[in-house]
Amino acid sequence: MKFIILLLFSMNSFSSEIITYIQKKRNKNINIRTDIYLKIKKFGKEDISKSFKVTFEKKEKVQKLLVEVTSPIDLSGIKNLIIRNEDGSFHNWLRLKNGSIKRMKPRLKCKSLYGSEFSCEDIYFALFKKPQFLKSESKKEHIVGELSFVGSLKKYRSNFRIDNYWPDNIQLLTPFGKTFKNFQFSDYIKIGNQWVVQKISVENIRNGKVSTLMLKNTKLNSQLDDNFFDPETF
Repeated sequence: MKFIILLLFSMNSFSSEIITYIQKKRNKNINIRTDIYLKIKKFGKEDISKSFKVTFEKKEKVQKLLVEVTSPIDLSGIKNLIIRNEDGSFHNWLRLKNGSIKRMKPRLKCKSLYGSEFSCEDIYFALFKKPQFLKSESKKEHIVGELSFVGSLKKYRSNFRIDNYWPDNIQLLTPFGKTFKNFQFSDYIKIGNQWVVQKISVENIRNGKVSTLMLKNTKLNSQLDDNFFDPETF
């Protein structure tokens, strides 16, 4: 029924509704805890496998991200804490295996995150920035269009699902409009009223490398200790 009703809206209404929905999700106070497994393949052969425990929290305009490496064994226990304050400033801390904590300069423009095809900028805009649609078109169960993120000059071609307003596919475009990276989103599950993606893959068209993030044991709005994101004790 919802699908039939949505089909009655115009193309502009689709765009407006998607933007409103996404912005509400971005503005919503939430915390997410999940185990993430990263697999990297090059020309069909698996090269690297890593795993992490990840906790993300958003309260009003403050966002916090804690990533703990759980494998490989030589990196296990290393933690990275990133906090975005209300004024938009970022702070970054690294906790080493020996327990020492170092304050780091936020790396928002690294080309590779943990050796994968996901860049720091990919994760940064996905977590902290709002999308803005440049143009869109309705096609059966999807909205196809181009978008960018506030503060970025990069453009993406998107393919959003009408049933939950989350993407099936997003392509990072070159300045000439050709696909540079192809992001695939799949295995959605619903936890309470929130849709959560369980698998995200990105293919670098230029080098043939594919990186996949698989989310497991995802929990929403867990009770966190007051000092969970404390830079001195995390």
